[in-house]
Parts: sequence; C-alpha cells; structure tokens
Amino acid sequence: MGLLHYLILLLCVSYAYASKAFIEDSSYEDGSEGPGPSQSFLATTLTPVQWNFVLPTNDSTSNNVSSGLIFNAPRGKDVKQPGGVIWNQDGTMVWSAADFGETLLFYPVKYKNKDHILIWTGQFSAAGFGFGFNLLVNQSYAVVANFTTKLDNGALADFHDAVITTNNTAIMTAYTTQPQDLTQFQGPNPGFIAGGAFQELNIDSGNVVFTWNSLDHIDPSECYVTPGTSGGSTDSPWDYFVSAYCDQLTETRPTTSFNSQHINSVDKDSSGNYLISSRHCHALYYLDGTSGDILWRIGGKNSTFNMGDGTLFSWQHEARWHGNNQISLFDNAASDWESDGPTARGLLLNVDVNAKTVTLARQVYPFVQSVSTSQGSVQILDNGNMLVGFGSRPYFAEYDSNGNMLYSVHFGIGDVQSYRAVRATWVGRPNTKPTLGFSSDISSDFYASWNGATEVATWELFGSTADQPQKAISLNTSSRTDFETTIFYTGTTNYDFYQVAAKNDKGQHLAYSDFRSRSGNVVAAATNQTVDAPPLDSTDSDSSNNSTSSNGNGGAKGNGAGSTLDSHMVITIAVAVLLALLTNQ
Repeated sequence: MGLLHYLILLLCVSYAYASKAFIEDSSYEDGSEGPGPSQSFLATTLTPVQWNFVLPTNDSTSNNVSSGLIFNAPRGKDVKQPGGVIWNQDGTMVWSAADFGETLLFYPVKYKNKDHILIWTGQFSAAGFGFGFNLLVNQSYAVVANFTTKLDNGALADFHDAVITTNNTAIMTAYTTQPQDLTQFQGPNPGFIAGGAFQELNIDSGNVVFTWNSLDHIDPSECYVTPGTSGGSTDSPWDYFVSAYCDQLTETRPTTSFNSQHINSVDKDSSGNYLISSRHCHALYYLDGTSGDILWRIGGKNSTFNMGDGTLFSWQHEARWHGNNQISLFDNAASDWESDGPTARGLLLNVDVNAKTVTLARQVYPFVQSVSTSQGSVQILDNGNMLVGFGSRPYFAEYDSNGNMLYSVHFGIGDVQSYRAVRATWVGRPNTKPTLGFSSDISSDFYASWNGATEVATWELFGSTADQPQKAISLNTSSRTDFETTIFYTGTTNYDFYQVAAKNDKGQHLAYSDFRSRSGNVVAAATNQTVDAPPLDSTDSDSSNNSTSSNGNGGAKGNGAGSTLDSHMVITIAVAVLLALLTNQ
C-alpha cells in the first residue's frame, strides 16, 4: 500500500497548488468551472476568486513584468466572497480583506511616509454612488484612521475615489443633492439634481482644506445623459456629472440617478490644482486649487484643447497626471445604454498646455476587445509598464512601455468585476495568528496559512501531548509554497495537539499558531514561544517581500498550457493511476 499512499499524497499536493492561476484553461473559459470560479482551503474558510491566464508570459516576456503585488477587489453576484484581495503574480492570494466587505476602493497608499492600504466601506445607493468612510490599514492590517467628508448636507464619502496627498490630507468624492427645475433637460419640475463634489481634509485634525461642487461651476448642459425617469425625488436625483457604478446597480440605464456629470477621479498636482474626471460629460476638468474655477477642459462638448487622432474618449475613469505633460485614463467607450467605440482602452495622452493640443502617447487594448460599461483603471508603473483593469469586464493586463501585452488575467466569466487593479510592493505581517488545518483522509497531512503575511519562507510543524499540550516537539519544516502550504509528517507518533510556526528566510520565527487537536480543542501557544524576527518597521520593504514571483506565470516558463501541468491534469492523472491500482488489488 506504500505506492497508494504516495499517490494519495500526490493528490493532496495537487490541491495544495490548485490555488495558483490556471493557464489557458479551456474548462475555465467555457464555463465548466462555473461563472465565478473560486479557491478553497483547509486551514481557513476564505474563498477568493480563481485566476486564469488567458495570455501567459513566456521566455521573452516574463523578464519585462513589473515587480510587486497586485491589488483588486472582485465583486458581483457570481463572486463567492467579495472584497479586496492582494495577489502574487502567480494568482495565489496574499491577503483577503473579505472581513471589510464589498468595496470599490482598495489600494496601497503612503500615509506619514509609511505603507498603508486604503479601503472604502459603507452603503451602496441604488442611484449609483455611496455613503461611507475611508479606512487606512497599516502593514499589520490594523485600522489606524477612519475618515469621511464633512459636507453641509451631511453626505458621506463616495466610493469613486479617495487620494492621500504628500501632506497627509485626504481627497474624497461625494454627492450632493438639491432641488432644481429640470424641464430644460427633459426632466421634472420640481426636480432634484445630484452634484459631483469632492473635499480635501486633514486626516488627523479633520479640518477641511478645500471643497468643490460641480453644480457651482459646470452647467448640466455639458453632460451626455438626460434625466430619463430620474430627478423626481431626493432618493432618485439626476446624476448629471459623475456616476459609474450606477450602471451595475440597475439593469438598464441609470434612470434612478441624474448626476449628469459623474465625478469618478480627483488628482492634485504640485501647483495645488485639481484634475477631475466627469464620466457623464466625457471630459477632464482642471481646477484652480484656490477658487475652484475651471482653468481648462480636455474632451467633452467644450474642450479647450485640439484633440489629436485617437485621443477622443467617452464614459472614462481614473485620470492621473504623470509629470507636467502626460495624463493617463481608462476609456470605457460605452455605458450600459450607449456605445461610442469598438473597445475599451488604456490611454496615455500628451498634453501641451501652451499649444492647447492633446496627442496620443500610447493606447492598449484588452485581450478580448470589447467595451467596458463601467469602472476601470490605468496605472503607469515605475518601469514604464502599464497595468490596466477593465472594470465591468473581469480582466486585467500588463503592457510594456511599447504597448505590447505581457500577460492577461481572467478572474471570472459571469457577473464578476473589479473597479480597479493596482500593482505595488507591499510587506505585511498580520497581528493575527497563523491557522492550522488537518486533512480528513491522511493523518500525516497538515495545512498552514497566515492571511496577509508576505515574509514567510518556511513553516515549522510541532506536536504535543494531552498531558503537556504546550510542550512543543518540532516534527518537520516545509518551504512555503502557496497561500496554504501542505506540511507532511512521516513520523509514527500521533500527537494529541499540533501547531505551526511561520519563519522568515533567516530562520527567525514570525508567529505561532494556537495548538489544535483534530477534535477541535484549542490551547494557546506556549509562553516561551516568542517571536525573534525584528519589528516590521526595521525590515526593508523591497528586499523582504519574497512573496512576489519573478515570472508572470508564477514560475512557469513557456507559452501556454503545455509549459506546465495544471492542477486539473495532475489530479486526473493521479486519480486514473489510483483507480487502476485499486482495480488490480
């Protein structure tokens, strides 16, 4: 039975690796895995989405992939566990922020010169915007700041954008509603209109630095949507300026909201002025940082600039400055009720303020060319690469500085989406304990996991007796292989309690789990089991982040599924051999 035992171990190994991304997997793409494929583990109840590399890297492209981890927040009715997630390049999870709930804003920021993650949390309005708070989470995943807007009408921070400045202020979008006669816009009278607003405030003191409202500066006639059936109440105002998410909250056009502008990004430059994106006006507005007056417009009905070939955009998202003469943005090219182009794009535009011209610096297209009716992001990375998240289309892709696609990831095929995708270096050492799981079939298999930890190089397994549950006996050490690592114990003694410890690449202990028995009893870690790794603040974030693969396929070279055995193939082969052996017993 020795061979059978090892075949069963092979099955367990394949499942331990199953959370790595599939590579050009046809069963994923044809829906055999369901509309929202997800991962599952034995040491935790987390169920993040499963990736499929529809375009994997190869020998010629893998070295061009940027370093760092990937942040996005899958959501939609086919997502089993919505919320923010940090990923390795190979599709294995680093941290699930599912405890914070569904969100749109989830990305790393600098606050007081330290790495944090910004997470929006709150209520989603059927009118297409949110009322909530922005949280700053430190590298131990503890909330260190909780802030929102302080508008006169009491509106809380919206989920479309929040930016942390180098002065440790926060810039947040919000919506304000006021009565207005909408008959000139084919709407009701009396009617209600929603203005796209943003506010900058000091995070520590809460003092307001600046407030701006689109209704004070931009006439609703500049927008490309009409009230439809909206605008009749405060619960259903006309969103003339801002909204993007509303397209996903309603089955048809967002008639429950008339904010004809729909503000969905704010960027502040070194001059103290603001660049905002109005989705419903198909325009970018550059605002004076003192008066709020419009200095110029790019795009829309009243563009200040001559728009060059390929520079026109519509229903766009996330406009960001790069230096003084380039702006990146995501061109959706469509809403739920209108398409203005054949496909969504990631754009980098050259902006000559003196000559009042906009020319195309770079444009990139999705793996499957199609419009994206909502959401989306563009990030220009330090090496010149571009990371594009395709919003309502569950894809993201990275491109080199010449616009060549290096890889593309599909993370669902049904109602699955993510507002943005961001790449950044990150070091996390949770203030929680690692978790230990048991195999239900084989007594020698154990599973170790620590949600959010990036420094783990090896896992050490301990055993103890019922008489001395805290007297740990070291049984085995295994290299970290995944979000959840399988540890094999081949000894003959069955212990009453087991425990795992996370160790870094220097062999220092980072944290200990509780002792657990197979029957579910839990005993705290021993008092002499102390952490000997240095404090997180003393580590170097770039050198200690060993959770990032250097390869776009998580180490798998070559182009396509033929370059490596995926989990399905390993399982199929092992099961076939196992059944054959059992038949011949």
